[in-house]
Amino acid sequence: GWERSSANLDLSIGGYVRTESLAVPSAFDRTQSETSQAAYVRTAWNVGPRLRLLASAYDTRYSTFGASLDGRIGAILDLDALSNARFSVGTGFRAPLLAERYVTPLSQLQAGLPGSVDSNCVAANGNASLDPEHVTTYELGYGRRIASDAAVDVSLYRTNLRNPIELAYPLDASCPGGVAGSAVSGQVVPVNVSNAIYQGGTLRLGKRVGAFFLRAEYGVNAAYPLAFPKSVANPTSGANLVANQQFQGIPIHVATLGAQYERNGYHGAFAVNYRGINNELNAGPYATLSGALGRRVRGVDYSLGFHNLTNAVAGNFTKIGLGVPYPTPSGSLPTDLFVLAPASLDFTITVRN
Repeated sequence: GWERSSANLDLSIGGYVRTESLAVPSAFDRTQSETSQAAYVRTAWNVGPRLRLLASAYDTRYSTFGASLDGRIGAILDLDALSNARFSVGTGFRAPLLAERYVTPLSQLQAGLPGSVDSNCVAANGNASLDPEHVTTYELGYGRRIASDAAVDVSLYRTNLRNPIELAYPLDASCPGGVAGSAVSGQVVPVNVSNAIYQGGTLRLGKRVGAFFLRAEYGVNAAYPLAFPKSVANPTSGANLVANQQFQGIPIHVATLGAQYERNGYHGAFAVNYRGINNELNAGPYATLSGALGRRVRGVDYSLGFHNLTNAVAGNFTKIGLGVPYPTPSGSLPTDLFVLAPASLDFTITVRN
């Protein structure tokens, strides 16, 4: 790589070559490998005292699936001495994993490689025809200092994920003669499906009151896939997917209210975090309260921490089948209720030399 900076211009040019290999004898009968190479250019330019432009471009080539040209452009404009606006648009991609592209011969699946079949005699396999996932993102923001000790910031985003890789399961598969594990009757494989949309925004407020710094944040996050076969599920979470419906495990509404304090060796902080419906725990809406109080005496810091004082969704173990059901075209799907650690306190002594 090569870089050059001046008062109004930053420029970077470079590239790389990378070779990857995957060898798992228990799962693959041969080593998987691929080579990728990329060339890039990045620049930031102060057009004037109030406008800064940023741009980048990447040309990437893979030996397995081909090439991708991606980049990003953005701008930050100082509207006046107290506010600015920002905008960016960019593209990117995720290459399929070597394991996702590897196809195990049927004879090996029948022999139990890379793993035993499930209760429907369906075995996991790869897809050599997988294409990379591509994404286009848009971001818009505005920030303003509304007083000498207070500021507000608003940001909006939209992400269009094209050709996402999901798992396709043969819904009509069953074991021959009803004998579990008798033969491979079908294969669950990764496939490229229709687009997915992620969009939303965040409002942030911050204010200093004496020795206190107060902050509040509220966000809306809509995330949903477009049309695709009913047989498809998410490979990461295993969750069912429903066209035009919020992804399981992504809450639409989130919020935070917090405060920090520090003066004369005393310090403290607290935060209330709210998670709306469809959250990661498969629970109803909940809020947690956590924080700490402490004092520094010379080189020793004494701190009392408190966690989940609301005891929200608390427990010792996951509660099987007791989560909020996820609606699907074939009816409500039971979910497991994941839990948080119950309310607790801890005392910490930190010695600084």
